[in-house]
Amino acid sequence: MELQAKGADWVRTTIELHAGVPRLDLTYQLAKQGTPAKEAVFVAFPFASEGPPSAWELTGGVGGGPSVPGSAAYMLPIRHWITFDDPGLSIAWATLEAPLVQLGTIHMPYAPFPATLDEEQATIYSWALNNIWDTNFPTQQQGETTFRYAVTSSTEVKGTALGALAASGLTDPFLGILATGDAAPSKEGVFVTVDHPEVQVTSLGRFDEGVVVRLQSFADVPVEVEVGLRGLRSAQVSPGLARGRRPLEVSAEKVRVRLPACGVAAVWGTCEDR
Repeated sequence: MELQAKGADWVRTTIELHAGVPRLDLTYQLAKQGTPAKEAVFVAFPFASEGPPSAWELTGGVGGGPSVPGSAAYMLPIRHWITFDDPGLSIAWATLEAPLVQLGTIHMPYAPFPATLDEEQATIYSWALNNIWDTNFPTQQQGETTFRYAVTSSTEVKGTALGALAASGLTDPFLGILATGDAAPSKEGVFVTVDHPEVQVTSLGRFDEGVVVRLQSFADVPVEVEVGLRGLRSAQVSPGLARGRRPLEVSAEKVRVRLPACGVAAVWGTCEDR
């Protein structure tokens, strides 16, 4: 869909629905005209939720609880996702290029930051562009830009687990690689598993002796998770950003790892060739 808008040569919207994937992918392309006048570009997402967002992803944590007194309350620098949890349905929204958002209304960006629209608690305003700040920002913004988003909902998966699910296909798209080993080409299986809905495998890597699995928890309390790795013989864990590793007990190609609230860890495993 292509539209004309004030201050732009064109605005193009692409809506994608993939077979078997319960997620709506939205791409907005904008050919913006430049002007030194103060301005901003927002993309609005009005959701039919009964209340405000329940949580949002931050770097190294999850928002939605208490904040630092005196911090900017009218805008949120999130990481990737925001969730709404109603009794019968949960909704998750994710962004790739525009993680600065305002919730419920658009505020004037000058003190005392008054609202400029009627409050709608379940509306997300993605703050895609602006030339309001005068330090280390261009005085005008122009040219072709792209902003990508994803939306999903569920009656079963809720909160942070749904947020991570919505963002995973957008921010970490599926990547096919060539595998080596003795397994038949037609063989199917799962290489790594975790059994906690609020713990996510963020990456897989190699080291001299085997495979490293990096984990991130979105739970607001410490959790213990079972990690399964095909052919696992021995394993060590490095918690958080701390140096050094400690051994883990391996049982049936699985180990148990404890993560702090909103914490990270890495499992270093040596595996049999499969």
